[in-house]
Amino acid sequence: MIPSKENNPFIEELKSVSEFYPNNFVYESSNNSLHGEIGFNRPYKGIYIEDQYQIELIFKQNYPDMPPLVKENGGKIPLNVNNHAYPDDTICLGPPIELLAKFKCNPTLFGFIDSILVPNLYWHSYLKKNGTEPWKAYRHGDEGIREYRDSVNLRKRYFSIFETDNINVLLRLLEMIVKENYLNNPTCPCGRGKKLNDCHYRLIENLLQMPYLKISHLARDYWHLRDNYKRRAK
Repeated sequence: MIPSKENNPFIEELKSVSEFYPNNFVYESSNNSLHGEIGFNRPYKGIYIEDQYQIELIFKQNYPDMPPLVKENGGKIPLNVNNHAYPDDTICLGPPIELLAKFKCNPTLFGFIDSILVPNLYWHSYLKKNGTEPWKAYRHGDEGIREYRDSVNLRKRYFSIFETDNINVLLRLLEMIVKENYLNNPTCPCGRGKKLNDCHYRLIENLLQMPYLKISHLARDYWHLRDNYKRRAK
């Protein structure tokens, strides 16, 4: 069912969602959120799971540059670290860098629900039904971020986030963040000759606003990428 409120800014996006995922989402303007039940019937390696969840999607001002926050309000996902829940009762949907990079591939409500939210809900439903994970999830918090850093092509993820394929630009942007040089609005290192605020600052701001992503995490990523780049250059 698609809400018909005239002040709902997500009506058009919900039409695409409702073609694949039955829902009764209602828009709440006080916190710019959608809340309601969403259902899915999703396979993984030939195993179908059908389930429904009471979900709240909370959108920040910079949506669709950033994915929404998610709360599960039906009590089907225990809100603790074993079930990848944050202290504010939002669900951890994966390492922040992976989440942002994946969302940028299709920054729409349908893209978020189809490629990020529903696979996460499938994981919880499968675990509850079978007692095992359908696939190995990263651990929660700092340990999971470290696991992620060591297991993926981190360069490609950051290339997507910063919309560049130049490793020197990437490293300089990360260095600006780690040293907080971006606060002085320097010339952007991308080579366009613009000030940072008129160029890549929006992408830096999106990254820094990812929930539970710390400067210390970005610093470790910076050194990891820089060291790998130096080794390749030898």
